[in-house]
Amino acid sequence: MNGNLERIFRSIIYSNARRIGEYLLCPISESLINIGIDKEEEILERFFNKLKNLEKNPLDLDIPKALMDSGISKGRIIVKCGKTHKRRVKYPLTQSDRLVETETSDVVILVTHECIGHELIQVDEKISFFQMKLENRTTDGTFEINARQWYLMRYWPEIYYGNNKFNLISSKGVPDVCSFFLFLFRRESIRYFKRISISCITNAICQSTPYMSIKIPRLRNITDVDLIKKKKFRCKIDFIEGAYFFKILWCLLLTYLGAHDNEGKNLMKAMFPQIFNTINSDPINDEIEERSSIGLLIKIQVKTKEE
Repeated sequence: MNGNLERIFRSIIYSNARRIGEYLLCPISESLINIGIDKEEEILERFFNKLKNLEKNPLDLDIPKALMDSGISKGRIIVKCGKTHKRRVKYPLTQSDRLVETETSDVVILVTHECIGHELIQVDEKISFFQMKLENRTTDGTFEINARQWYLMRYWPEIYYGNNKFNLISSKGVPDVCSFFLFLFRRESIRYFKRISISCITNAICQSTPYMSIKIPRLRNITDVDLIKKKKFRCKIDFIEGAYFFKILWCLLLTYLGAHDNEGKNLMKAMFPQIFNTINSDPINDEIEERSSIGLLIKIQVKTKEE
C-alpha cells in the first residue's frame, strides 16, 4: 500500500516540478548566496528568515487528471522551521568514557509524505543533517573541517543533548545519504543550475561526510587525541566535487536521500520543539551560544476524496 502511495507522491512532485522549483527550492537555495558576507552566522540568519517567509504560504500542488480520477483531490507542501542556540552535544571517545563536546549540525531537514483520508497515513519520512562551511577569506577554494564535527556526523556515536541520550542507529548506518557538508563559496562567478526551464542562482554545493576522508586522508585514522585537541583540517574543494544544494533539495523532497531515523527525529524535537508544537520540558541552560542551528520540516500532503 505505502509503495503505491509513494509512487503517487513522486508523480505529483514531478508534475509540479517547475512550481516547486520556482516558489520553494530556488528561494531556499538563493538565500545562501554569501557575496560580501564574512560570517556563517549571518548566512544562517538570512536562510532562517527566508524559511519563515515560506512558512506563511503553503504551496498548493496541481493533481494530474489520472490521479484525480483515482481518488486524489488535493496536494500541498507545508514548511515549518525553528531555530535554537542550544546546539551543543557531547559524545564519548572510543578508548575511554570521557565525553567531548561539539556543535550539532547547522541545518536539520525532515521531509514527510502524508496521505490524508479517513485517517492520516505517513507514507515516508526521512531526516538529513548539514554542516555549513564558508570558504576561507583567501577565496582559494579551501575550507576548514572540525574533527569533532566530522566524527559526529560520520559515525553518529551515542550523543547527549541536555540530560537526554540519543542513539541515531539508522543515520549511523547510512551517513553517505543523510550527513552532508554544505560548502559555501565566496566567488562572485555564481553558477546557475538549469532544470525544468528554471535558472537557480547558487554557489553552494553539498558533499557527503564520508567523502571528506578521501579529501583529508588524516581523517581515516582520527584518534581520541585529535578529538581532545579539537583538531581542524584544511582542504580544497571545487564546484565539480559536489552536488548543488538545489539538486540535493530535490532528492530530499523525493525521499531519495535521508535516513529513516526515529531517534534523529526525537533529537530534532528536543532541539526545535516549536516545529512540532511541543514544549521542551528539559531546557539545557540559560546561556545563549553565538551560533544558531536551524530545523526545517517540509511536509508534503495529499488528500483523498471523501466517499
